[in-house]
Amino acid sequence: VIVHVLGANLYSPVFNQRFYLAEVQENSPPGSKVMQVSATDEDSGLNGQITYSFINDLGKTQFSIDADGVI
Repeated sequence: VIVHVLGANLYSPVFNQRFYLAEVQENSPPGSKVMQVSATDEDSGLNGQITYSFINDLGKTQFSIDADGVI
């Protein structure tokens, strides 16, 4: 039996900072930039691509995050 491993997800994504803290003015218009987060993944190819998203409902309903990590 010969097994070829075509790709493996060996590394987890790591944020460039341990914590991110931002303040938002109450009167900021919708769509205003709050901050930008950044992560890297040492895997190559598709396994190394970073996709940002919110995991809690408040984040999902009140904010958006783009492919560059801009909130």
